Amino acid sequence: MTSISWEQYYTTNSYKLSNIDELDKITQMKGIPKLPKTTFKIEYNVDSGGKPKVPDTKTATIVNHRLLIENPTVMELTIQADSLWDYQSGDSFGVVCENNEVLVNKILERLGVDSNSSISISDTEDKLPKLLQQPMSIHDLFTSILDLHTFPKKPFFRMLAESCSSQTEKKTLYFLSCSLGTSTYKDLKQQFPTLLDILNLFPSCEPKLEDLVQNCPILSPRYYSISKSNHISKPNQLSFTFNVIESDKSKDHKFKGLCSNYLFDAATISSLKNIDIFPRIAPIKFHLDGNAENLVFICNGTGLAPFIGFLQDIEYNKLEKNVVLVYGHRTKSDKLFQPELLHFQEANICTIIECLSQDSNATYKYVQHSLSFVDNLMESSIYVCGSGEMGKGVDDALLQMKIKTDQCTLKESVEFWNEKTLKGTYVRELW
Repeated sequence: MTSISWEQYYTTNSYKLSNIDELDKITQMKGIPKLPKTTFKIEYNVDSGGKPKVPDTKTATIVNHRLLIENPTVMELTIQADSLWDYQSGDSFGVVCENNEVLVNKILERLGVDSNSSISISDTEDKLPKLLQQPMSIHDLFTSILDLHTFPKKPFFRMLAESCSSQTEKKTLYFLSCSLGTSTYKDLKQQFPTLLDILNLFPSCEPKLEDLVQNCPILSPRYYSISKSNHISKPNQLSFTFNVIESDKSKDHKFKGLCSNYLFDAATISSLKNIDIFPRIAPIKFHLDGNAENLVFICNGTGLAPFIGFLQDIEYNKLEKNVVLVYGHRTKSDKLFQPELLHFQEANICTIIECLSQDSNATYKYVQHSLSFVDNLMESSIYVCGSGEMGKGVDDALLQMKIKTDQCTLKESVEFWNEKTLKGTYVRELW
């Protein structure tokens, strides 16, 4: 994996505001949002309650990592936790990630606050998020609670404007927060600046910690599908698969996925071996239909992961099934789980149809291109896992197949697939 360090990532990207010349022509700004009301109060130098922890999480230890492909980097991790919850193939779980230490330290230095100082936060309107209700150090607050990467909403820039000593910067922040500056706001968002980058764009900005904490989003967990059957895994262990996201958004901007790189670092740096996890309660169960004779699995990229567990279950339980796996990826070199897929083919567990989006010699480019060649497709139990774009392509293809096969209307086709969804014979897990 060719990667830039976090230090390089947080110091080499440059950011600029488009259409900023329009400011000189504006005599009156319209659509400036109301200044967010500050209801948070911070008390300093209190006894810390220790590092904050998301309720109902378990601390899991990484016991093994496996590089599935190198470019782009895709990794399978195996983790272990005491009294791990019962799970099935197709289940997913949440990972509580943390902000990188380099970014946290640079932001705290920029704000001029003592990272080791312990604080207690209260809310005069009694709406304090649960994660903020225990005393903690400022360092832990910025490491484990606040989202430092998600681009803030417009009221955040309105709040920052009030803390600027420079009138030019204040006017620019008003512009970003109002309707006149929407184009500039969207353009800055596409550059993926962190909180540090935004603060550094406006050097005279000195926000109060209360204002910053109240208007900064809370760090969200990331969800991953389990990629190995519980019949194959050791007790209290599970395995999952993820892309390590790092890309060039432009010649001046690189992008590193927060959680994927957090997991990569946790697996490959000896001092970071534990992660906090919790089971995901999904609105729709993505579980294998044991009664279905014909099964069709459709996926792209790491959407293959839960189907590895499904196929392991079928083999372990000696189930008699007609299974077709439609698997989309870019080229033959980025095929995931190659040993497992070869085994499933040789053991006659499934038939595999590969779709290669960047191979000009491929029979099928995208998964939806191959569906009309799958026998008994509309009578099968169909599972789809992968990107939302792929899922839409599959939906459109299936709608047209039903119309063409049965000479029915679009409305009738929609009703048919909705009925299969309600029966649990057309199930999708998309992101």
